[in-house]
Amino acid sequence: MNIEEYQKFVKEGSSPKYTKQLAVIGLIGEVGELSDVIKKESIYDDMSKFEEKYNMSVNDKIVDEAGDVFWQFINLIQQYGVSLEQIINSNVDKLMRRHSGNKVSRDGGKR
Repeated sequence: MNIEEYQKFVKEGSSPKYTKQLAVIGLIGEVGELSDVIKKESIYDDMSKFEEKYNMSVNDKIVDEAGDVFWQFINLIQQYGVSLEQIINSNVDKLMRRHSGNKVSRDGGKR
């Protein structure tokens, strides 16, 4: 599935009652779940306990939670009539203006 197909998939799968506010709350919640996986990875001395609890590897759990984050993010931007392609192009343009040599610098560039 490509990005355009995924965006359509999200749009078709979202409730018509889903508002901008619900989309951002959903995104925040999913980012919290993703960060919780990373926190637990740092806590567990033995990752087999993590895998036993979740019945999947840390990487698989990251993919699972990141997918939920991505769904909510796409849903949110669609609430504003914005596409992922627009965001990517705008971000690249901003970073290219901010950083010299067509390379993003670690110091955040000129703001």
